[in-house]
Amino acid sequence: IPTCDGKSKADCIADPKCTHNCTSDVCRDSRCLYTTSATCSVDASCEWTNGACSEKPCTYTTQQPCDAAGCENCKWNTNNQQCDEDKCKVHDNPTDCNQDPLCVWDGMTPCVTDYCPSYGNDIVGCDHDPRCHWNTTTMPASCQPTVCTIAHNTKYPPS
Repeated sequence: IPTCDGKSKADCIADPKCTHNCTSDVCRDSRCLYTTSATCSVDASCEWTNGACSEKPCTYTTQQPCDAAGCENCKWNTNNQQCDEDKCKVHDNPTDCNQDPLCVWDGMTPCVTDYCPSYGNDIVGCDHDPRCHWNTTTMPASCQPTVCTIAHNTKYPPS
């Protein structure tokens, strides 16, 4: 017997047995009702967070539904062809964004995940991604986000 059908968004989110689908604005029974981290972690569609088991966000397998799920903070990762949760979207100002080691505020878009470190020591891959550049002024050298300078309509480093 469904227990979550018809609940308001606020009541749905507050109930750990329910899942709110932000795209369809519907409340439904959660598939992840495990009571321990061990049992929760075995289910690929679930994750253990803050002492409770919940459904993983952004489990779409193709780009179109992933991109359409903006209310879940999903984004399509072109490097690994996966739908990832962009945990940086919660930051709405440059200070908070840049204090999060996973995020970058590039001046042109809101706070986004800093994907450049994923290139590791791949200098060619880093330099071929217009969002990144290989920075040799740091020790050791590393792949870092390209920062836009709006006042001069240029990017650093220049191409």
